[in-house]
Amino acid sequence: MLDSGPPSVAPPPRGAKEGRLLEIFSSFQGEGPYAGLRQVFVRLSGCHLRCAYCDTPESWERSPSWTFRGETRRNPVGVPEALESIRSLGPHPSVSFTGGEPVLQAEFVRELALDLRALGMSTYLDTSGTLPDRLAACADAIDVFAFDVKLPSCPGVRMDWEETRRCLDLARGREAFVKIVVTRESLPDEVARACRIVPREMEVVLQLATPVNAATVPPDGALLARLRAAAGREVSVLPQLHPLAGWR
Repeated sequence: MLDSGPPSVAPPPRGAKEGRLLEIFSSFQGEGPYAGLRQVFVRLSGCHLRCAYCDTPESWERSPSWTFRGETRRNPVGVPEALESIRSLGPHPSVSFTGGEPVLQAEFVRELALDLRALGMSTYLDTSGTLPDRLAACADAIDVFAFDVKLPSCPGVRMDWEETRRCLDLARGREAFVKIVVTRESLPDEVARACRIVPREMEVVLQLATPVNAATVPPDGALLARLRAAAGREVSVLPQLHPLAGWR
């Protein structure tokens, strides 16, 4: 008998899933190459990291409630309620799952994302790229992967280079890009190592840290030049657009 290779892995079954949200709202994407794109944002609550530059620390803990159009609702929320809230905001080209860390609730994200696809909306996942097994549980339902690759020198970061590489590999051949937030403490050697594990077809953005607190300071011009040179490949340098534009 000929060896036909490893058996294919069936996607996880769909069922009644619930999630813990922080909010659902309509705005514009403020980061990376998709900046300016109108999106619905589904912000999930709960994160395993405590990055010093995080601009939404209120998303770190699992919230007992979430908000929609100024109304407070109870968590957990089922997929049908979340889907109806998104639909009520009107047509949008895509829906962004953000957080927090969305893949901590991978089953909920997957089921909601598949229902959104059926409505003709593209699905966009903003993830730290640190939890490959959780990402694998929802990757088939994602159209655009936005990886926030972490540098170990950042306070509050816990990452493993091999786990990040595995996450990036899950998006090979798909629409994906990488952003690396850089501060005045960022190390060129870490930027170089991060860029080495990013597939060549994925765009890389060095994102200037927004000074959301006293400990978060973007790099000066000289350090930014060294970080860009250390990347060893073509990279873009961009700020977060939404604080400058006054978007949520």
